Amino acid sequence: MKSSSYAIEQGRLSHLRHIPPIERAAGARFKQIGMDNVADGEVTPLSILEERARRGRLYVALAPSGEVAGFLIWSPKDGRAYIEEVSVHPDHAGHRLAARLIDRLAEDVCGKHPALSLTTFRDVPWNAPYYATLGFRELAYEDAGPQHEESWRHQAEHLDMSRRLFMTRPL
Repeated sequence: MKSSSYAIEQGRLSHLRHIPPIERAAGARFKQIGMDNVADGEVTPLSILEERARRGRLYVALAPSGEVAGFLIWSPKDGRAYIEEVSVHPDHAGHRLAARLIDRLAEDVCGKHPALSLTTFRDVPWNAPYYATLGFRELAYEDAGPQHEESWRHQAEHLDMSRRLFMTRPL
């Protein structure tokens, strides 16, 4: 199946019930590298997903069947469009869906935000090394801004932040 047969759309409230299973399935991959705490972590609360959908900050990748295959949620932080999460169900891997979700966000926020940003694992192949192939580069902690720092502190409650970094992609 070609990547182009998938559609990238604004997420709707009707898509929300499909997101937690995608998040769980995508997260399970972390067990393969001994990061069970990430794989077994909590999924994004429904209240956050609802808020993102209502504000136009949820994108979904839809398979030709109409099935939700992946998603991206974002919020504005320190003037950038901060990607809170992008996940694709493993059954739909290999179709560049994460890249297409990110590109759609970039298109939609260009002119409103100067850059995209995210927090990710430095040493996980499908994290920082992958994002680097999409044009992201490391953003120094001290250059990130107070809203990014707040996100960092929140993540530090349950993640080893010595393995994490901010990345940014200019628009």
